Amino acid sequence: MAQESRPEKRACSSVTCFCFLLALLSTDAWGQTPEPQGSTSEIVARVNGEAISRSEFERMAANPLTLQQAQQELGIKSPDRKDLEALAMKRLVRLRLLLQEAARRKITVTQDELDQAITDLRRHFDSLKDFGTWVKEQGLNDPELFQTVRNDMLTDQVKTALTEQVSVSEKEAQQYFEAHRDDLIIGAEVRLRIIAVSTQSEADELMDSVRKGVPFDRLARQRSKGRLAASGGDTGWVNLHALPALLQEAVASLNPGEVRGPVKKAEDQFLIVGLQDRRPVLAKSVDEAQAEIHRRLLPGKQQEFLQAWLEQEEEKSTIERVPPVQATK
Repeated sequence: MAQESRPEKRACSSVTCFCFLLALLSTDAWGQTPEPQGSTSEIVARVNGEAISRSEFERMAANPLTLQQAQQELGIKSPDRKDLEALAMKRLVRLRLLLQEAARRKITVTQDELDQAITDLRRHFDSLKDFGTWVKEQGLNDPELFQTVRNDMLTDQVKTALTEQVSVSEKEAQQYFEAHRDDLIIGAEVRLRIIAVSTQSEADELMDSVRKGVPFDRLARQRSKGRLAASGGDTGWVNLHALPALLQEAVASLNPGEVRGPVKKAEDQFLIVGLQDRRPVLAKSVDEAQAEIHRRLLPGKQQEFLQAWLEQEEEKSTIERVPPVQATK
């Protein structure tokens, strides 16, 4: 994956995580478990004594996602084999370093957490047989699958631990606010029309009238029992998130000019809700924009920190490339 940073420790329960794990199984996770010591021809490198096998190195170099990252980093359509091998080795080395840091920090994944992550992954398949077929297609056996998922969870945790002190300073927030105040949207306002009646049958009748083109404001003045009847049901501009959850849900997918109903508010209250318009709310001050500024800036700062940390670890670590054994004549 092109992105290095990952969210906090979690069981892979979402479609997004599932798609990420699909890529992970064919790229990053390969080789996160040290290979048994064997013939030196099967080992291409060691990171602080932990081996990287030729098979995992070849899989990483041949993977389409490695090609995609090389294209992005080098700005060329067809990186040569040497470029792909260099990137594959870099990714494998950095994964070893992250797992070694997890071990130093005594970060662990419990068996229950691992079981839950595997269970969540299996739910994305129609049957256990389909899941087993997919695992085989990835070239994994059961122990390798569990180790892959465990390592993913460990790297999530160590990255979170490494970046937990990273923050956006007041100066950075102020500078960003000054440069982006015209697009710092912190919410939304909506203008509604609402008719309130006491029975569903009456609400159904009013919905039919609206569909036939009877003006909403006229129906509200004549039939609504709500406090907005005199104004034709007009709420004026209101903060969307300040509305009751029932109304937020009712207008969430409406376009201006559309109407929804009946919406049951209580046993004796049914609403017809029309959306007149919606508009963004821009931050008026840096304090109002604080949460949005942090949402925009923090991931990039965390990524920069991780990259710098990895570079420092590479410099102070013992990383050995193992030359292939020459065949004897």
